[in-house]
Amino acid sequence: MSRALRLTYALSAIPLAFALTACGGDDQASASDSATDGSASATDGSASNTATDTDPATATASTTATASATDGSASATDGSASATDSSASATDSSASATASATDTDGSATATDSDGTATDSDGTDSGVTATDSDTDTDTDTDTDTDTDGCPEGTEGCPCIGDDTCDGDLVCDNGTCVVDAEPVCGNGIVELGEECDDANDDELDGCTSQCKDAPVCPAGTEDCPCDGNSCDQGLMCEGGTCVKEAVPVCGNGIVEQGETCDDGNSQNWDSCDNSCKPTSFGMDPCGYPEDGIWLDINYKNAGSCWSPSWKFSATPGFGELEWAPNNDPWPEINAAGGPQMNYNDPYGTVCDIGSGNKWIRIMMGLDSLVSYESATVCIEGRSISVGSPVTVELANPDNGYCGAEVQLSNSWWADPVGAELPLNCIKPGDIFQALQIDPVGGSNRLGLRSARITLHKPVY
Repeated sequence: MSRALRLTYALSAIPLAFALTACGGDDQASASDSATDGSASATDGSASNTATDTDPATATASTTATASATDGSASATDGSASATDSSASATDSSASATASATDTDGSATATDSDGTATDSDGTDSGVTATDSDTDTDTDTDTDTDTDGCPEGTEGCPCIGDDTCDGDLVCDNGTCVVDAEPVCGNGIVELGEECDDANDDELDGCTSQCKDAPVCPAGTEDCPCDGNSCDQGLMCEGGTCVKEAVPVCGNGIVEQGETCDDGNSQNWDSCDNSCKPTSFGMDPCGYPEDGIWLDINYKNAGSCWSPSWKFSATPGFGELEWAPNNDPWPEINAAGGPQMNYNDPYGTVCDIGSGNKWIRIMMGLDSLVSYESATVCIEGRSISVGSPVTVELANPDNGYCGAEVQLSNSWWADPVGAELPLNCIKPGDIFQALQIDPVGGSNRLGLRSARITLHKPVY
């Protein structure tokens, strides 16, 4: 080709080049009705967003907006991050694109908030892209361990309300094994209120290691003050107790009693006030420690009417001795005994020989028992040279009894005998003691006779 022709071709291409430059521009602005975010990513604090606008009607151009977010406090790698251009528009005057990316694990958000392109009369005013990225990462970690010692476990701190796991107990802020305390070792251990190393229940700390009021010595139910107690109290077994009113007759010698024989009889060895009894003696030397009756002919008018005397025993007197519910006991006689007012001994009932006797008739219905029965008679043998043998018997009980012998001395001595047990029958309403001369001179001058039932129960 000739030089003139090549020059002409080159000159003709210049207008076309200017036209293309005016339509596309160096900034490659895009005018498009649709925008597609082709990619979005967020990795450990960074998020990127890319949007491409394409306007097929006018020109082919691309606009790229990149957003990045950096989380300064946490690193998050999320395999899912999304970015969507929510809108992109292109006209002759403007084009905009918005894209967002969200990091769902690390809480990182990237937003392409604005993309604007304006093409006016072939002039590209530029594309502006603004990314807003907010990344929030909250890491909360609560650790209840204290230096590696879990609360509530053995050897570790107690849980807030002073409790521990299982059978452990909280002791001074630390969970320990609940050991059984030893009461009495002088050490106040878990579960004990006190420990004074003794079993004294009255010193303020009981034998179960519980607090108790101190018991002042000498006061009621408290230790004796030595051997003494306050007024109205007495020391018994080392403790002050109320002075009990003694019960005489209960068989227990109590405070203020000298004796207590367990009955209310006033005639035995212990009287009704529980004091020893000093008994008198009958003429034969038997103690007057029971119920007795006595007949005496010293001033009698006949052998059927002696003077009578009874023991001063409460509840058992003349009426209780009477036979067959009679008002008093009486004398029955056989063989016609006579009063002798001229005997050297004095006045006597002369019970001669040959089927002569007297009987003391009695009852004893209320008598329960007695220990022994004795008979004491005073008199003498009415004879110059021999004594008299006298039988003392109960004809109502097989003539059981005993024999005695009286001398013929003018100063006759009393003579006594003990009858067989229950020869005089307790509870019997009709019986007798028969006095009968049966040997020797066979003649008795009787002055007196006494029957004693010793230590009876009635």
